[in-house]
Amino acid sequence: MKALVNELSPINCLPPEVVSVIPTYFPADSQGDLIRATHVCKYWRTTLIASPSLWNVIESGNEARMRAYIHRSQSYPL
Repeated sequence: MKALVNELSPINCLPPEVVSVIPTYFPADSQGDLIRATHVCKYWRTTLIASPSLWNVIESGNEARMRAYIHRSQSYPL
């Protein structure tokens, strides 16, 4: 039931092209905001993770996060 309500939510009516552009307006040093954006809903998570250009800037420090970014960036230049 909850998934159906989410699917009908106006935020989920945005085309994937629009959703994938939203994080480009976040401050350059705010990778945490990108991660938080993937927690908005399942649709946003799927759309953002499937956008390799969002994951090409990798901060050092957290090895698991670095591996996730490399995987999500696919063949996009790092």
